[in-house]
Amino acid sequence: MREIDLTEIGTLDALQKAISEFVAKNAGTGWVKRRGWQYLCFPNGRLPGKEWLDAVVKF
Repeated sequence: MREIDLTEIGTLDALQKAISEFVAKNAGTGWVKRRGWQYLCFPNGRLPGKEWLDAVVKF
């Protein structure tokens, strides 16, 4: 499993971009784990949902 560090990400757009770029660079390596996200970057305090990831990562 690969891990992406999201501790410096402050917006949902930046989070989605970072994940998309990470997945593109690590294609075919299996699951991607995350660490360190900031809850402030999620609209209305909601945690990230499947729809937010599906919008930027296609399998």
